[in-house]
Amino acid sequence: MLSLTRLTHRRFVFGRPSYFIFIFFAGFSIHIPAAEWTLSKQVSLDTSFSDNINLTDTNPASDFFTSLSPGFVLQGKGSGLTVDLAYAPRLLYYLHETSNNRIDNNLQANAEAEVFREHLFVDFTSSARQEFIDPFAARGDVENTTDNIQTTYSYAVSPLLRSNLGRNAELELRLTNTGVFYSREGSDSYSYEADFQIRSRADNPGRTLWSTQARKERVEYDSGDDDFSNFSILVGYELTRHWTIELSGGYEDNNYAASQETSGSQWGAFLSWVPTSRTSFRLGIGKHYYGTTPSFEFSHQSKRSRWTAIYSRELTTSRSDVVNNPVFQFEDPFGEPLTPNTADAGRLGVDNALPNARVYLSDRLSGQYVLETRRSSLSLNVDYVQREYEGDANEETAVQAALDFQHRLTAKTSGNAGVSWRQTDQDITNVSENANRDEEITVFTGLSRSLSERINVDLNYQFRNGRDYTENRVTLGLSSRW
Repeated sequence: MLSLTRLTHRRFVFGRPSYFIFIFFAGFSIHIPAAEWTLSKQVSLDTSFSDNINLTDTNPASDFFTSLSPGFVLQGKGSGLTVDLAYAPRLLYYLHETSNNRIDNNLQANAEAEVFREHLFVDFTSSARQEFIDPFAARGDVENTTDNIQTTYSYAVSPLLRSNLGRNAELELRLTNTGVFYSREGSDSYSYEADFQIRSRADNPGRTLWSTQARKERVEYDSGDDDFSNFSILVGYELTRHWTIELSGGYEDNNYAASQETSGSQWGAFLSWVPTSRTSFRLGIGKHYYGTTPSFEFSHQSKRSRWTAIYSRELTTSRSDVVNNPVFQFEDPFGEPLTPNTADAGRLGVDNALPNARVYLSDRLSGQYVLETRRSSLSLNVDYVQREYEGDANEETAVQAALDFQHRLTAKTSGNAGVSWRQTDQDITNVSENANRDEEITVFTGLSRSLSERINVDLNYQFRNGRDYTENRVTLGLSSRW
């Protein structure tokens, strides 16, 4: 019998009254009649055969399985309102491994409402996705029966008050309530944050930039609370039309489980170079109580291609990763509006930290190259992350790279091919049950044929090679969008 993913948590998203949510829906309802709405309905049905569904080198099990994913994308835009909503449940049915039959939920909801013109705004996001319970025992994808997948839910409601202070300054006060919940393992939590900022206006004709910011956040877990607060001042100067320098300083006062100090002074220096409207570069160096924090951002875009690279070192939490990483994208790499394909929600990476980790130091590097031509598209993605968990001296590293090529062969037929690689490594063995290095390479290729304006048929082959397992998988799929 098909078993539903567990939706009952110790504290579910709407299990506690929230005036933040009330404020959002009050502002949201004001603008609904004036918005223009578009609805994309989608459904995909895939039938697959795997010769090693459980990814093991001892007693590998072959199986047929079916994936049915009905979904929709609702988008609205009007005066003071923007809505992007994509939802796609995935029904998985196995011919032999019937204990793994289930329904997975995949959701991304974004909404921005202007409640009072130019002064009061409310933002809302919500998500549901599949993640590895232990990313350092990561194998395969959501269809493999490795018992290492769970569904993670989140929401964030954020009213924002903005007001001008004369002609040269503006004030912002943002309140944020977030919740993160796990279907199997992890620390469910709520957070409450206040962020107050006074800064120079963006349309200030002067060459001097400045801001003063104070922030306070409390995160409530089942096993206790964490507190974060900081105060900072930033001053910048536009050296030329293309060069800007910024200096910042302040103090952080935090309280969370750690083996070292959790408070101290902070400073930073940043240099920005924008030679053209298509190219930008930002380099920074900072100092916090937990160490030095270098950073850089690079972006270059031409008519058909785009390069991006980002590096950062910062203190963060596993829950903030969930809240800030979208399940579906509503813009393409060139910043153009996009209606996502809801059948693509099943891709897993190594971006998620251990779900029971509260605070960790993250070194992250991400790079992307995208090329679009009249008949083809090429994308290359590289990601590196190193995590140092506070309180237990654990260090973990994950690297992944993916190359994907698509080409339109005829007016109705297109082909695709690609390769992906990921490696996970853990230095200390008291967090993960499988605390060692693991590596996986996946090669895939396929054909897609348009049967009509709304219906496509796909045939795909995939080969996966891990440290102690291999898998061959063939998938025949039928999809429709209208």
